[in-house]
Order: sequence, then structure tokens, then C-alpha cells
Amino acid sequence: MINKYNLPHTASEKLSHRLRDNRKGAVMIELALILPVLILTLVIAIDLCRFMIVSSALNNAISQGINVGSATTVNTATTSAWKSSIENTILVTLYQYSWFSPSSLTIDIPVPSTSNGLINEQGFRSLKIDLQYQTDFVVRFPGLAQSYRISSVMQSDQIR
Repeated sequence: MINKYNLPHTASEKLSHRLRDNRKGAVMIELALILPVLILTLVIAIDLCRFMIVSSALNNAISQGINVGSATTVNTATTSAWKSSIENTILVTLYQYSWFSPSSLTIDIPVPSTSNGLINEQGFRSLKIDLQYQTDFVVRFPGLAQSYRISSVMQSDQIR
């Protein structure tokens, strides 16, 4: 029971009044509850940014490879030199990034032919490059995939 001065009488009322007015430690408890969510959000944002950076770099490299490949004449005798010049252009473009690992990159450049649809009925050639890059997540969560593959495919008409 509370008297006319709003002061508690009994020991349980005194304890309840003191605990109700004591806010020390509340911020620490709130921080302990919110901090894991904030850290998880930050890690997801970092992975999303890394994905966008890698994807943009792959698109840039594949564009450079398309430019080199479409400006170079190819025939059956020069197919391997043509493919290696495109691959070298892609690798040189990607080597400027500190995160790049050549062992994680797969480059597929099919030789233009009528069977794969890269030479049409009129004899016009197309160039198709498929890049795939394997990368890991920043933090590995149990039960989820530990890495992901970014794929970039570009097809363009050949000039020569």
C-alpha cells in the first residue's frame, strides 16, 4: 500500500518501486538483442555488394573479349589462336581485381558452326562467350551452400 506521499510501505513494494525506476543495464540488454541482427544485415549487405562487383567485372571482361573476338577473322586454321586471344583478353581484364582467382574461372567459347547456331544460313557468324566464376560467401552458415557461381553469357555478331 502506498501512503499519501506515494512512498511504498512494505519491503516488496519498496523492491518493486526500486526495480521499476532502475533503468541501468536496459541499454545493454537491448544491444545484446539487436546486435546479432545488425551484424547479420551487414554481412548480407557485404555479400550482395561483392556479388554485384564480381558480376560487373565479369560483364566488363566478357565485353572486352567480345570486342577482340568479333574484330578478328577466324577460320579453321586460326581457331585456337582466336580462342586464346579472347581468353587472354578476358584474363588480363580480370587480373586488375585483387579478388580474382584464375582457378575459379571457367571460360567457354564455342567455335562458330552451323550445328551450334553460331553461323546462320547466310554465313554470318556470331560469337558467344560463357564465363562462370565460383566464389565463397563472407560467412558460412551451417546447412546453407558455402559458395555460389556467377554466370555471364554474351552473344554478338562477328564483324569479320
